[in-house]
Amino acid sequence: MHLARHDWISLALWIAGTFAAGAIGGIASARAPAFYAELVKPSWAPPARMFGPVWSALYLLMGIAAWFIFRAGGWDGASRVALVLYVVQL
Repeated sequence: MHLARHDWISLALWIAGTFAAGAIGGIASARAPAFYAELVKPSWAPPARMFGPVWSALYLLMGIAAWFIFRAGGWDGASRVALVLYVVQL
């Protein structure tokens, strides 16, 4: 699959926007590591060090998914609704 330059730029923008929203959430939850350490957790609970890589992968995949929707339909019709809902939930 060959991507044009504008495809790469739009992909980068969707990923950057998604990570920007994640960064804002990260700032808002600055006390989360201390809170997580205080919780009574089951033995199968993931270690705190796993949250950074897992959330980063999740946000990367969310940005790529949004780009796929944008690439398929742009800002028209159902794509607009899906993308607006995506941006609002971020």
